[in-house]
Amino acid sequence: MDPTTLTTYIAIPISFLLGGYQFAHSQNILPTLHSLPVFVSTPLFTQVYYSGFKIILPGAILTAATYGYAAYRTTPQTGGGLLSRRNLLVFGAMCAIGVGAWTKIVMGAGVERVIAISKDAAMQVKAEESGKVLRLLKAWTGQNYVRPGIWVGAGVAGLLAVME
Repeated sequence: MDPTTLTTYIAIPISFLLGGYQFAHSQNILPTLHSLPVFVSTPLFTQVYYSGFKIILPGAILTAATYGYAAYRTTPQTGGGLLSRRNLLVFGAMCAIGVGAWTKIVMGAGVERVIAISKDAAMQVKAEESGKVLRLLKAWTGQNYVRPGIWVGAGVAGLLAVME
């Protein structure tokens, strides 16, 4: 088996695994935090965020690197079109990087705010009264559903690339 196909076989299951991992957070964990008091939900959110980061970051780096390597090693096809093997592999790598970009650019401000609230009792009381934390957690949950979709895109791109 050539190295390009082998590295793609590494990236495909990681993409689907991380997509499922993040979907489970959106479906099972984050909605549970909505009904908890702020002094409980914000520290739990912070813990979930950082523990997820320990799984997602290495997986994203490995996925981007393996897809990137496979794309680099793939000979460009003349007239291959948009769905050429190389383009699919580049798309898979971009998806792996895109999850981090989405998290930082779109979700980052809300994450930082919830983490700041989790560290300050006075802010927790104020946020509980205003409902700010609930709004932030609901926004995070909705935005978090995008990330599994990006991971599925990376996995499907890899599957299409190896089937070509």
